[in-house]
Amino acid sequence: MKTIASMLNSDGGVLLLGVSDENQTLGLEKDFENLPNRKDKDGFENLFRNLVRDKYFKMDYVNTLLQLLFPQVHNKTICKIIISKSSKPIFLLDDDKCNVFFTRQGNGVRKLDGLDLSEYLSNFVNRNNIIYDLIDHTDLE
Repeated sequence: MKTIASMLNSDGGVLLLGVSDENQTLGLEKDFENLPNRKDKDGFENLFRNLVRDKYFKMDYVNTLLQLLFPQVHNKTICKIIISKSSKPIFLLDDDKCNVFFTRQGNGVRKLDGLDLSEYLSNFVNRNNIIYDLIDHTDLE
C-alpha cells in the first residue's frame, strides 16, 4: 500500500501483483484460493478495494484513482493496477492508525514527515492550485 500511496502523491504509475522483482510471472492463483468468498479475480478485486477503502486509506476517493486489470501472462493471472495521480494529498493509515505520507523518488518510496512533508505539501498545493481554509471559524461565532 505504501507504493500505491506514493504513486497517488506523485505522477501515478503502474503496479504489478503476481510478478516478482526479478520479473518472473508468479500469478495470483494461490492468492485466489485463500480468499474468503469468491476465489477468483472478482473476489480479489472486491477484497482489495474494501481494504483500500476501509483499512488503509479510509476514503472511497482512492478507489476512483485505481484501475485493476487481470491479464493472463504465461497462463497465469496477474493484477495490473493503473494508479492515477491524485489532485489532493493522500495519507496512508499505518498499523497504529496514524496518517503517514509517502511519495516517489525515482523508483523508490519515501516517507515524508516534519519539514520535508511541510515543504512537499506547500509545493503540492501550489502545483495543483489548491486552496485550504486553515482558519478555525468556531472562534468567530
